[in-house]
Amino acid sequence: MPLVSIVFPVRAIEGAALRAVASLRNQTHENWELLIVSDDDRSCRRELARRGCDDGRIRFIASPFPDAGPNVARNTGLHQARGEFVALMDANDRYHPERLASLVPLASDHGMAADNVNIVEIDSGRCLRTVLPLEPTIVVLDLERFLCIDDPLSFVFHHSVLRHQWDEDVVLQDDSLFMLRALERAGEAVVLTEPLHDHFIAREGISARLTRQRRAEIAYTYCLHKLEINGLGFWTESFRQAAGNMLFHKRALSRAYTEAISGRPAGYLSWRDEGD
Repeated sequence: MPLVSIVFPVRAIEGAALRAVASLRNQTHENWELLIVSDDDRSCRRELARRGCDDGRIRFIASPFPDAGPNVARNTGLHQARGEFVALMDANDRYHPERLASLVPLASDHGMAADNVNIVEIDSGRCLRTVLPLEPTIVVLDLERFLCIDDPLSFVFHHSVLRHQWDEDVVLQDDSLFMLRALERAGEAVVLTEPLHDHFIAREGISARLTRQRRAEIAYTYCLHKLEINGLGFWTESFRQAAGNMLFHKRALSRAYTEAISGRPAGYLSWRDEGD
């Protein structure tokens, strides 16, 4: 049974993070290590022990400096991962018990494998949607099909496709760019359409949504600028072009959404709108 390293950036072990850790401890694939990367590993260890969730397979790692950001934490964990396979976890994730056991053999054959995801509302616990249709039962993603998926999937990677890291200065689409670089090396990815993973989201008011959309505009524009300067780490022209098309398309969708919820063109929004 191969070792799977799960990289988990946290700022505090609270209810949501405890739920994520508990779901990992219920995996039928038992050979895993959880790398909890935080600013204060001692508080994480104490809280896990207090809640009965401490486990010898959990490793506690500190970010290189306080408030380093999730991508710095992910890179810190990735550099210390010892597993043949690497997976990702965030506080708003919950693995189903068969997730790792189902995905590891597929990642071994294809380099990277994902499952379908239930998008669940935190307050009600209601499943709002799944990212992919439930049929067919398995989907192989090439570059073109990968770009058709709007919500990011969560992959298990074989270590051989991870020759890169997260962009520490990118705050949006960082996961998509990371996965796209892995796909560039793997050539294809396989996805089980059975949901083996829950992703929890909160309901947002209009002020929060407008704030998020303004940040999205800045982030997409910054990534497109970086793509022109250094290619964002892609080494083939087809993937550089694909990354540019993806970012440009998502920025256009973000602008359209901003206009729809605000009633004004995206360019007319200002910081004063945050209090509306």
